[in-house]
Amino acid sequence: MEGFQLDRQGDQPILRYLFPPAFRGFSATLYLRGALTEQIDASESAKELLSPELPLVMPLQVHGTDILMADLACSLPERREADGVAISRTANVAVALQFADCWPIILGTSTPEPRFLLLHCGFKGAVSHFVTKALSWACKEWGVDGKDIWAWLGPGIGPCCYTRSATDDPWTKRAFKSFPSKAVNRLSENSANFDIAGAIKAELRQCGLVENRIFALRECTSCNNDIFYSYRKGDVGRRMILVAFFT
Repeated sequence: MEGFQLDRQGDQPILRYLFPPAFRGFSATLYLRGALTEQIDASESAKELLSPELPLVMPLQVHGTDILMADLACSLPERREADGVAISRTANVAVALQFADCWPIILGTSTPEPRFLLLHCGFKGAVSHFVTKALSWACKEWGVDGKDIWAWLGPGIGPCCYTRSATDDPWTKRAFKSFPSKAVNRLSENSANFDIAGAIKAELRQCGLVENRIFALRECTSCNNDIFYSYRKGDVGRRMILVAFFT
């Protein structure tokens, strides 16, 4: 499980994202199914439980492709619509995104200084090529190339559990055209299992990321519903929460 470490904070299971020494001072933790995440039912409780010392940026996620620059002006109680949040050391805030089958993605560069972009990417984000758009934004804003960026991906729902039908569903019809062929397992003319992580990894490579700088945790949230929250398994209103900040 290179790039990740399962751990606990008291009674709360967590997943730590592990970063190279060049990213020292940055922390990212995914709070899994547990006592703490069961208590979080509003942004107010999230701030109190997850980031008592720093202002918390926690956008309204809409399965879109908008990116927010983290700063005090967009911290709670302000909640702007976005599915990507960029954070730098000078922001002096923490960032939180929520997940239950969609894929957490962390993009980072240490050139010339550590900066990160956190993404919430599900099926619609993959169909819309959110990762490509986000990397284009990052390369322009950070003044780097794809080879200068690292990526951490997962966990999220796997192709084993993600079936969709194109009947009266324009998003699925678009996916048949936009997903790489290896990320689509056709079950019939109109239905298929879709590999969201496979599509995301293909975009990362196409954007120039080096293979040994891509870390993917391919644990399926639906198959492992005892550890992770899964919308498809009925976890409505409960989410894993990714919290990241500079120390």
